[in-house]
Amino acid sequence: KFQQTFEQDYHRNLIDELTKQLNLTAEHLKLCDKKIKTQSLRITSKKPIISKNRKKLINKWISHKDNISQLIDFYQTGFNFWKQSLSKYDALHRSFTQKIQKIEQEINEKITQKDFSAAFEMNRHIFTKILEEINKYSQIFEKEINNKRKLARKLNSLYQTLFIEWNSLQYSLESLIQEKKRTFQNSITVDQRTYLTEAFQLMVESQITILNQKLVQFKQKFSSLIKHEKDRTSFNYSQEMEKLRNSLKKAKSKIQQEIDRLKKLKAELNYSSVLQNFENYEKSFKQEIQDIKQHYEQKQYIAQILKVAEKKNQNIFEVRDLAQFLNIPPGKMESIITQLISQNLINARVFGKSPKVEIHNNNWRNYQKIKQKSGLILREIQSKANMCSNFFNSAIIHHEFLEKSDQLNNLINEFNEIVAEKVDIFEDFLKSEKIDTKNNLVNQEYHQFYEEVSKIKDQIDNFQLVIEQAKIYHQRLKILIADLEDNGNSIINNIESEFRKTKKITQETHGKYLKSQWNLIKKEFEKATNQANLFQSEIINSEEIHEEIILDIEDNFQKNISEILQGFQAIFQNYENELKANETIALRDKMDCIIIEKQNYVNKTQRKMDIDIKNKIRSHEFISAAKKLNSRAKELQKLLKKAEKEIRNANKEYKNISKAYGIQYSSYILEEWLNFQKQFEESMIDGLYKVYAKELLYSFTTFSIKSFKETFVPLKLLSENLILNHNQIQHYLMALISEGMLPGKIDLEHDVYFEGKADFDEKSVARLEIIKKTNVKTYLKIQRLRNIFGILGPILTGFASFLTILWYLIRLSSNLIFIAIPIAAIIILFIFLWIRRGREQLSQVKQ
Repeated sequence: KFQQTFEQDYHRNLIDELTKQLNLTAEHLKLCDKKIKTQSLRITSKKPIISKNRKKLINKWISHKDNISQLIDFYQTGFNFWKQSLSKYDALHRSFTQKIQKIEQEINEKITQKDFSAAFEMNRHIFTKILEEINKYSQIFEKEINNKRKLARKLNSLYQTLFIEWNSLQYSLESLIQEKKRTFQNSITVDQRTYLTEAFQLMVESQITILNQKLVQFKQKFSSLIKHEKDRTSFNYSQEMEKLRNSLKKAKSKIQQEIDRLKKLKAELNYSSVLQNFENYEKSFKQEIQDIKQHYEQKQYIAQILKVAEKKNQNIFEVRDLAQFLNIPPGKMESIITQLISQNLINARVFGKSPKVEIHNNNWRNYQKIKQKSGLILREIQSKANMCSNFFNSAIIHHEFLEKSDQLNNLINEFNEIVAEKVDIFEDFLKSEKIDTKNNLVNQEYHQFYEEVSKIKDQIDNFQLVIEQAKIYHQRLKILIADLEDNGNSIINNIESEFRKTKKITQETHGKYLKSQWNLIKKEFEKATNQANLFQSEIINSEEIHEEIILDIEDNFQKNISEILQGFQAIFQNYENELKANETIALRDKMDCIIIEKQNYVNKTQRKMDIDIKNKIRSHEFISAAKKLNSRAKELQKLLKKAEKEIRNANKEYKNISKAYGIQYSSYILEEWLNFQKQFEESMIDGLYKVYAKELLYSFTTFSIKSFKETFVPLKLLSENLILNHNQIQHYLMALISEGMLPGKIDLEHDVYFEGKADFDEKSVARLEIIKKTNVKTYLKIQRLRNIFGILGPILTGFASFLTILWYLIRLSSNLIFIAIPIAAIIILFIFLWIRRGREQLSQVKQ
């Protein structure tokens, strides 16, 4: 109803009526939307077909609702501009009318005051200025309306009426001004020349006004002609144009007659300015006629071009072909089309070296609609297809194709449902938009849409075919695995019954039988593998499944085969272990004895070295003790390596004898020895080294202070004699001082350990240098000799005294008893001293 009304001629009441219809349509649209939402919420069924149809209808309604809303907004915007423009025109008309009335009042006042000269000047110039101002507004409005017409071509007819409305108002204002000027001319008393000149000017202006009126009427008829194609037959364009030209000739003839009349009256008038104004108007009038003619021809060209496009059912033509259809030279045809496009009179474009024109008519717009809609639907379908493709490729890459095949099938089913739904939406869109697919351009896009959908669907269907082939291949391999397990279990049952027939099971009685049964199982596995390879070659030759999927299924099959084989191997290993259990246990016991023997030997050697070092320290043989302490770790490490080599050789020998021993005990035995070796190195080698080093340093330090009879001892002296580096000496001394074993301190300036006050004068420093250069080895040897002579001196003195007494006794008596008694006493004395020394050494060892 709205569109039928819209096709009528526009006027103010009609636009108000159309605006009301638009508002009613908008309210009705909201009401329908609310009803549809309410009705949709009442549908609670969860059946797929009902949910699918509900979603389809909702999408269809939303699409129509958006289109209608856009149309309502479009027309409301145009009508609002139309109303605002008319309001502006009315306001200007009232404003100019008030100005004219005010000027009329002022001129009447001048006439009343008998100031005819001023009144004449006002009547002559002020009204002319108003006419110039009206013309300026006409140019502004024309530019504004043309800009709007470019933005909304559907409303061109509506905006064209604005020209007519303003021209009517402009004509009424011009007529009013001319009437006022004529009235005031008769009222003003001036000289004859002025009166005649003014009368001549008014006559010329009245002719211009008449021509303007006729031109406006012609424009109104021509606008109606363009709008209503059915009225073109009743409108004779050439005849109407000839009438306008005749009107111009008549106006010129009347003006010439008036000039001739004035010349007969011998009136000396200045015609040039008035005639110049008319000549200017004549040029503009002819230009208006020429523009109308050009506009008419352009409309004729547009109508012919659109008619050819509709008749040929296509939108793209070569310019020469179009020129041939219209009987126009190609060069002129290209120029006409270019001009029509530049003036926004036709929606088209020219392109190509041999120029072609693309006409944007209704079929082209339908093509754009279907292209946009099909592109949107194809992107949605492609997005879902990409999701399936990504899931398919991801499953292959991550080797999860079989596990995720059901999920992929669900995705493919969802994709097919979406494709069917989108195709239905596309067909409904064509019906709702009344798009005819017979047009070549539309038909091409229509078939291209279905081709793209078919390509995407074929790709996804290929995924489903791959899934089916993969499942068939996997199922055949599963049957092979099941048969293999059954045959293997049957062989195991035979072995079990054979082993349980006899109580005593040995390698000699059952070894060969067990080996023969194992060979049978291996043959079954080889048979299954060969059959799987045959299946794989058949699948590969079919070229319906990806090689990566085949490899994944094959890997899965090999993994299952491997697990089954490992299970059977474990069962056979149990049987073999049962045969070799006694032999394995005996070898393990032998190896345990070897390890215990080596451990005892190493511990015994270590204890012997430690006793020797302690004895050296206690007997003040510090240099010898230091050497033994430094070589202790190397000797023990050498001993450990030798023991480890013997253990490894024995372990290797036993592994060759019994594989069961190698599997069960070989690594455990070595690990046990390595743990012992690690603990021994940490505690007995490294740990005791630090203990003996501190003890050696403590004894040597106290010995040096007492020997040199000084309160200090140089750290360099300690380092050189104990074969320890300077940092170790400092570290161990600090430890002994912190533990309270040594009462002194370390002087880093002089690099000494001192006890008491640290007072190093020149004499002390000199003594310090002498001590640093002293050969301690020589000093210790002299000290040792001194100790020996200190012990032997009293003994020799006593022995000499005893021999002297004995000699006197022998001299006094020749009795042998007196000789034997002293000898026996001496022997008893030596025995007593030897026994006492042995006990002291024993007590030191125990400590």
